[in-house]
Amino acid sequence: MCINCPEIDENSADEVKPDSDRNRAVTCASGQFLTIEYESGGTKRVPVTSLTCSSEFAWETTGGTFPGYPSFDELNKAIKWKARCIPPTSGDCKSCTRELISITKIGPGSHDFASDNIDPSETCAVRTFTCKGNSATIELNGATSVTDTDGDGVTTVEVECNTDGTAWLSLGPACQALPYDASSAVCGSKYDCYEPVFKNGEVPAKMECDDPGALRRTADIEKIAPTCKNGAWTENGVDFEKTTKVMCINCPDIITNLADEDLPKSEGNSAVTCDKGQLTIEYERDGLRQVPVSSLTCSSEFAWSATGGPFPGFSSFTDLNNEIGWKARCIKPATGDCHSCTKALVSITKNSAGSHDFESDNIDQSGTCAVLSFICKGTSANIEFNKGGGVVMDGEDGAVDGVAKLTLVCNADGTAWKPVVVDMPVTQVECASLGESRSLSGNACSFSELDKR
Repeated sequence: MCINCPEIDENSADEVKPDSDRNRAVTCASGQFLTIEYESGGTKRVPVTSLTCSSEFAWETTGGTFPGYPSFDELNKAIKWKARCIPPTSGDCKSCTRELISITKIGPGSHDFASDNIDPSETCAVRTFTCKGNSATIELNGATSVTDTDGDGVTTVEVECNTDGTAWLSLGPACQALPYDASSAVCGSKYDCYEPVFKNGEVPAKMECDDPGALRRTADIEKIAPTCKNGAWTENGVDFEKTTKVMCINCPDIITNLADEDLPKSEGNSAVTCDKGQLTIEYERDGLRQVPVSSLTCSSEFAWSATGGPFPGFSSFTDLNNEIGWKARCIKPATGDCHSCTKALVSITKNSAGSHDFESDNIDQSGTCAVLSFICKGTSANIEFNKGGGVVMDGEDGAVDGVAKLTLVCNADGTAWKPVVVDMPVTQVECASLGESRSLSGNACSFSELDKR
């Protein structure tokens, strides 16, 4: 004999019926939701993503939860059920159709999606696009790009049907409420796709995110700070509805080049850093662009913000970030150019009376050549360089503010740091203050004097 999955029961009154030929997957026409209908304390209708014949020739589903049964398999063994194709209710968040998003294949390398599925089993319908291939990328609305970040050749994008069924929104899937074991149980609740922290040891108990200020109301991304009071989550004397969904907002994951030896590092919303090499923003605009930046941080609006530049083709990094995709990279400067000078070329000493540590000594790679800045702070702050060959005094910048600054630029072949105003390698520096400023007698020169030569 040839064994088959059992014939499925249908509702004879349905205008559109499920389509299946022997052991093929059961499908519904476009715009209809494949639904399992059964009786358990009343008629239950559960939308499912798929209904297929298993290798054991039994029907199995994906998606949906089945009230009264731990799984579809248990339901299938216990009672009869029907497969139905049910149209969405007009004007609700399950009624979005595929036609609301046009799929194009215009750009270089574009091709068919690996899959495009609608799951109506969530609170609102969720549509998932899956693109497969080398550096798989999904472009949305001709602007925003979502790229394969883990190098597995697969990129997915989820969009959610809006409340009146007229548009797909890229806000992620709807959240399902889960029980939460809180000391004040009636206040406790969380959602399976957002993870606020519930600080129940405090009085009153608080709901917070790891990043201060990141807790938002999902519906409008409004910043909130609820506390548990009299059995309800409340803020400014107003109780939250029990169905209110919350989320911890974060800056988007940064896209990196997985082939790089040194990858940028960032945890949560912390600043992006490089262990080695120069932090660089890479993007395409009239060719490949690589722009070194001094910093890449998550702003209070939870968008990436960079200092440095400029960014050819854009007025600012913000405009770049709003318009196209980019990568953060740690790029080692080529040896023998004016970005390759190291701090080791300048020795820092503390030999004279009043000498002490510099406030800072930082290299900035964002300009045409690397710049090394020494900051010395204190009363009558001054910086000696080349063992008395020159001194920078507080006030040489026009302000007597207890700060002396020495700025050096990397030379053309990356072998020496030189002052901005004179072609003279600097090999030693020392910071002093507390009234121990150095005399400019003898061979010592201030920059104002060096500049006149």
